[in-house]
Amino acid sequence: MGYSQVNSKSKDLILLLQPPVTIKQDDIATFGIFPPIGLLYIASALEKEGYDVEIVDMLAEAVDNKKLLPGGKIRVGMSKDQIISLLSPKKPSVIGISNNFTTFSHDAIILAKTVRETLPDALIVMGGAHASMEYESILRTGYVDCVVIGEGEETFVELIKGFKDRNIKEAKSIKGTVWFENGHILKNNYREPVQNLDELPIPAYHLLPMDKYIWQRQANFAYAMRYPIGHMITTRGCINNCIFCSTTKHFKRFRKRSVDNVLAEMKLLIDNYGIREFHFHDDSFMSDIEHVRMFCNRLLDEKMDIKWQVSQGINSNRLDRDLLKLMRDSGMYRVGFPIESGSVDMLKYIRKPINLDKVKSLINVCNELGIYCFGCFMIGFPEETKEQIEETISFIMQTSLDYIKVSITQPLAGSVLYNEYKKLGLLNKSSTSSTYFHTEFDTLHLKAEELNKIRQDLVRSYSRKRIKRVLSIRGFKKYILPKLQSFEDINYFLKVAWMAIRGI
Repeated sequence: MGYSQVNSKSKDLILLLQPPVTIKQDDIATFGIFPPIGLLYIASALEKEGYDVEIVDMLAEAVDNKKLLPGGKIRVGMSKDQIISLLSPKKPSVIGISNNFTTFSHDAIILAKTVRETLPDALIVMGGAHASMEYESILRTGYVDCVVIGEGEETFVELIKGFKDRNIKEAKSIKGTVWFENGHILKNNYREPVQNLDELPIPAYHLLPMDKYIWQRQANFAYAMRYPIGHMITTRGCINNCIFCSTTKHFKRFRKRSVDNVLAEMKLLIDNYGIREFHFHDDSFMSDIEHVRMFCNRLLDEKMDIKWQVSQGINSNRLDRDLLKLMRDSGMYRVGFPIESGSVDMLKYIRKPINLDKVKSLINVCNELGIYCFGCFMIGFPEETKEQIEETISFIMQTSLDYIKVSITQPLAGSVLYNEYKKLGLLNKSSTSSTYFHTEFDTLHLKAEELNKIRQDLVRSYSRKRIKRVLSIRGFKKYILPKLQSFEDINYFLKVAWMAIRGI
């Protein structure tokens, strides 16, 4: 590692990379790409300080480049040769690599290896949710010089400043960084999360080929009402403590951007990219009800003709009819409830504060108000029995949801559940090919193959039930007619109905 010897001019290039990914061939149909919002925030923070920065999304830039690998896997994104051809002429002095997801961590490590071989003198930094938890194993590969743990904007800027000033000793003492030195891990304390999110500059969208993200019509984006689609985060942190989440206490403190700040970013995306629908990716969008009301009222006051939805779903405990109506009036047409389980015992086990009776009531309200409604569910917790899964199936089949999203539990590094899998001896398989839709993890009571079949059968059964329900006159009046208030609504219904039929 010769990173201390590189040219330290203030305008040396800093290159931020989103790695290619390896997925199962069966998951191609449900695969979509998102703008790397974390890298966008870091880039904007660096630009604010005058640094020369570029982002390369090696997945989005070559999403049509698919290489078949052994075991039914596919590598999507830039090839090794393409990566080398990209890096060699740029010769960046600092490389930042995103490593957010346990499933794709191996891809980030492979990229770091290629970078190290191509640019041995560059400082290689890795960050993201997974890297923050598994920094030791990452650093011991020898391909990464430094891991940024926690939120990265302030840490990365301070790190670059120390590096550019050739003060490596000072850089190695920066809060929020971990290093590997003389065979030992040198870990500094976590940096406090950014308290005032309005102080962060708006993400550096101009550094991305935005057309690759905003016009997608496959996977989940096929269910959008309007295009192009913008992706944003309006809050950080989460007030819940679910055991399957890898968000630790260092990330969990809930903070929100001001409505003015959020609207400024929305208007930038509308003006620069023609965005007509927004997908918000907050972990806990509904944590401050009054903030949500203020946001909706401002959208109405400013007559912003947009549609919106919250990709991660919203907390049903903090919702009622009046707020649902306000959200609908402001452009929200599709709501998701992260219900997770229909078993009261499993909800207690995963620490999910859900009232199943209230959820059922809210689903009915959504149907009355003409709001499309989906439920998110998980099966295959390590000690979950088949009978408890049947409780979830029974709950789903009793509801009048428009869609369901059923995932198979995955042990994410940093989560309480990860330690449960480890304690029970269930981490005996590589996680690099296991997904929420096609797991490779057995539980104490079920094999991975059984879980995959249960999920597949459930999704198909519910799709048939949903279509049968709306084909009756009573069902059409109750579940469909309230959703058809305009020609746009009718066109959207015909689209999703055709997708549902084709999906079966």
